[in-house]
Order: sequence, then C-alpha cells, then structure tokens
Amino acid sequence: MEIQEFDGRYIEYNFSLLQTKIELQEIAVAEQEEIERYDNIIDNLRAIATYNSEASRGRALKARVRFQERLEARRIKAPFVDIKQPTIRFGIENEIEDTFVVNVTNYRVMFDELLLDNVNFEIKSTDKVAIIGPNGTGKTTLLRDIFKNNHASIKIHADVKVAYLSQNQGEVLKDSNTILEEFIEAGFKTYDEVRSYLSNYGFEGEIVNQKIASLSGGEKNMLQLAKVAASKANVLLFDEPTSIWTPIHK
Repeated sequence: MEIQEFDGRYIEYNFSLLQTKIELQEIAVAEQEEIERYDNIIDNLRAIATYNSEASRGRALKARVRFQERLEARRIKAPFVDIKQPTIRFGIENEIEDTFVVNVTNYRVMFDELLLDNVNFEIKSTDKVAIIGPNGTGKTTLLRDIFKNNHASIKIHADVKVAYLSQNQGEVLKDSNTILEEFIEAGFKTYDEVRSYLSNYGFEGEIVNQKIASLSGGEKNMLQLAKVAASKANVLLFDEPTSIWTPIHK
C-alpha cells in the first residue's frame, strides 16, 4: 500500500479524485477502442491465413496477437475511483414550446475598438447554440447582455428565465456570503433544505458555513453549477464551458 499526502481540504481532495476518475475513464475508453481495432485486424489475418499458407502471413498474425496480448496486459482494469459524484439535474420550471426565446438585432459592441457590429440572430427554445471565436472578440459581453436583458438590440421572450455560468465567478456568487446565505438568497427556504441540496454536489458538513471567498476555484465552479441547476431556468448560458467545467462530466 502506498500512502500519499494531499495538501488541502477534504472537498478539494474529492474534486481532485473526480478529475482523476474522469481522466482514467477517458484512457480506458481509448484503450478499449485500440483493443477492438486490433481484434478486427487479427480476425482478418486469421481469415486470410485460412486460405493462404504463406509463412509471412503466419508471422504477421503471430506478431499482431503478441501485440494484442501486451495491450490487454497494460490496460487499466479498474479505472473508476470509488467516490461520490455530484448529482447534477437541470429542472425546468416553465417549459416553452417551440418558439423564439432570444432575438438579437443590429447588436454592436465597441470598447477601444469595434468588436461586433450588425450582429443578428434568433434562438428557438429547442436550439443548442455555440458562439465560437477568438479571445477578445466580444463573446462574453454578448452573453452578459443577453443575461441582463437591458440592451436595446436584445429581446427576450416574456416566459424566459435565463441562468448564466460565468468565467468570472463573482458575477454569479457573492464572495461575502457564506454558502448557506448564498442559497437562502437564491430562494431556498431553510438552511436544512440548502444542506440537503448541496450534499448532492459534495458540499457537506461545516464547509457550508464558510465564506465563498475562501473556496477554491473548482469549488466555486461547482457551487455556480449547483446554483444554476436550482434556478430551474429554461435558457442556460455557459461562458467558456469547456475550460471552466473540465472536471465535471454529466
């Protein structure tokens, strides 16, 4: 048995384990795909060798089988770290039929220079949309303006409730709040209700009494996710989800 030290709190350790689990799962999938590919090659070589008795065919088959055995020997046998994963569910309070929920017309963004000009698009309730472009081209500003819904060029359907997961955690979470206070302000009725809900996201025990400012970046991201999921919004805006939510698969 090997003992390893972890410099941090228990919840940070759990987040570290979760990331390790995801990485091992991805490696295991890649290894399985490679093994299946070699299974097909070996089956084809056996079929050819049945009708062709050339020595070279037999040597090729034996070489492939030996390589396949090495792949099997080195593969990760049990890639799943035994930890409690977060239970993430995005409930919807008011489902909207197939209609336009966001309408952007002649949208323009300018700071030191013009970033976006004459931007026009519509998003339906059934759409999944990615806004793709280089850094510094106004993507985050556009998402914020949709979330705040105070821009003349942006119209939001009256029945839409928007939730926003931000790169800047302070836009969604208030550092001066404790975790419990943050969720009471978000609409939870009692501290017990908050504790029960947050246990699904790995926040248990006395950590819920801590100030949000004291949390790690990963903890704040998970807390953002928990808050957005609890909002029961019917339109979700994710800013840079592939970089912010790397440790989270669901």
